[in-house]
Amino acid sequence: MRKLHAFFLLIILTFFLSGCAIIEEVFPSETRQFQDTIIESRDHLIKTNVGLYVTDEQQGLLPGRSDSRLGSGVVMYEDDEYYYVLSSFHVIEPTFRAETTYEVKPFGFDEGETLDADLIVYEEEFDLALLRFDKSLAEMDLINMTARKESPLRQGEFVLAAGNPSGIDSVITFGRYERMAQIDKVSFNVIAHSAQIYPGNSGGLLADYEGNLIGINNWSSDSNEFNYAVGLEEIYTFLEDSDYDFSFLREES
Repeated sequence: MRKLHAFFLLIILTFFLSGCAIIEEVFPSETRQFQDTIIESRDHLIKTNVGLYVTDEQQGLLPGRSDSRLGSGVVMYEDDEYYYVLSSFHVIEPTFRAETTYEVKPFGFDEGETLDADLIVYEEEFDLALLRFDKSLAEMDLINMTARKESPLRQGEFVLAAGNPSGIDSVITFGRYERMAQIDKVSFNVIAHSAQIYPGNSGGLLADYEGNLIGINNWSSDSNEFNYAVGLEEIYTFLEDSDYDFSFLREES
């Protein structure tokens, strides 16, 4: 009987050790580290994200009428007075028929609580815009702009998108980088990826799994199979052509 018990114990122990080996193979330590990094990146990206509220007060023929738009932005720089926010031109798009005002909602602000923002640079060609707001009124993280400047995206690479769909605060979605693509909205190649974006996400960040900026989300495809973002090369060109001294853009990451 003791020999039989020992035999069954040996079988159980063998299966247990085999199972541990299988689990270790399926869930290696690198996978856990990857998961931890994604969670850390998510928490960081939320703190770089802002909701953007644009209001057009109509002038001329229809005085007193107002239209509003929702979008997203990412805090990419700070100086002694301001945080600077990257977003989309088609979200802010000022017109000669309206007096346009801008507000941002940093993560953690209560519903309806916003800060005034100033539009300082925009370029329709890149579908990009830059705004700023008083940094004394909020505490934000900055997205890392330089880490991926010289590091090309890899097909299938994991990506994260942050935005404010329908005004909901800081929704993070994930997907993969697919390829560089041509679309009819701009003259340059854009990033095609599978992270979901929705109305209100325009101007929001696209990052790698470590939380480094790789693009600004601006468009969805008709099939919703892919979404599209302006890449770092165009973002750098847009910023370097502005009148502001973003000297960090020339620093090595």
